[in-house]
Amino acid sequence: MISNRMLLIAALLVLVAGYNLWAFAWHGFFYQCIAVGLLLLALLIKRLMPNDPTATIAIWLCTNNVLDELFFDPKKFGWNEYVFAGLIILITIIRCRKTVKSKARSLSS
Repeated sequence: MISNRMLLIAALLVLVAGYNLWAFAWHGFFYQCIAVGLLLLALLIKRLMPNDPTATIAIWLCTNNVLDELFFDPKKFGWNEYVFAGLIILITIIRCRKTVKSKARSLSS
């Protein structure tokens, strides 16, 4: 398992590389580095706050950003953004309901 410190260092290195090497790299390198760096930071936040649903939402949104930068057209809103946003909302609602139900059961016992 990667430590929190290593995850933070990796995120910072990717972000710094994106800012400093964009002029020498391929088209879109800057935005791809920013997307990957933000995903690494979201993973770090999720590790530090494991039960927080906003951290989970941040991971899903950053994952969508990385996928959009790598595989789809990042300059346009397409069906992939709408489908991914719907999935994020649905998964978050389902997980939150399960968490609330399990906490209610444990309190009533």
